[in-house]
Amino acid sequence: MRLLVTPVAQQQFNVTEDRKADMAQDAVSCFTCHTSGHTSGVFHLNPDNRPQDTRFRIDTVSLRGVNIQHFFGSKRTLRSLEDFSEVEAKTAYFDGDPVIALKKGASRFMREEIAAMAAIQNMIAFPPAPKLDISGHLNPDKATESELRGEQIFTASCSQCHPAPYYTDNLAHDLQAERFYDGRAEGLIKTFALRGIKDSPQYMHDGRCLTLEDTVEFFNLIQGLELTAQQKKDLVAFMRTL
Repeated sequence: MRLLVTPVAQQQFNVTEDRKADMAQDAVSCFTCHTSGHTSGVFHLNPDNRPQDTRFRIDTVSLRGVNIQHFFGSKRTLRSLEDFSEVEAKTAYFDGDPVIALKKGASRFMREEIAAMAAIQNMIAFPPAPKLDISGHLNPDKATESELRGEQIFTASCSQCHPAPYYTDNLAHDLQAERFYDGRAEGLIKTFALRGIKDSPQYMHDGRCLTLEDTVEFFNLIQGLELTAQQKKDLVAFMRTL
């Protein structure tokens, strides 16, 4: 925990003259962005794409329930939380430039320290979901009619990629969103867990959807679901129970 909350020098907030922050002392720790093991809602450019114009805007995801994930990073498919923690320390803080990182005083954590950082992250649990049973489905005695209808819609339209109990298949998928706009293809994006999703706006890997209602509308278009206005409300009601 000490390592996760200790500020270290990095590219955006650094004690060197080319810092991007106004105040030289504004170094950051892991928990600066992942506040209390959750998220600050901050967005940044992913660190490891080059050239510069190919970099994606990405969300700072919540660390709640990170222990159930099988790989890490929206596109990098790192296979362990230890690897992800090490990569973040070496690349994200310095835009993927190891030479600049050394010049600016990057912290080089030992593997034992990386393992300890991963261990504490693996203790961060999903928030309570009192309307869900032990299988991750709604308890009919606790849910509203709208929430139950929403679960049926979700099961039919969304559960292939977001199955209970954690509402992720731990895979990556290409939504081919470029069908609907003039822009570059995004390729595979990780399926993020939807447990606790109501607490983590904005949505999608780059925050393009500001609300759960926007997210439902996005997938209504992407998947050609043709949901009615009431079905959309029911689906959002269900997602707020997760």
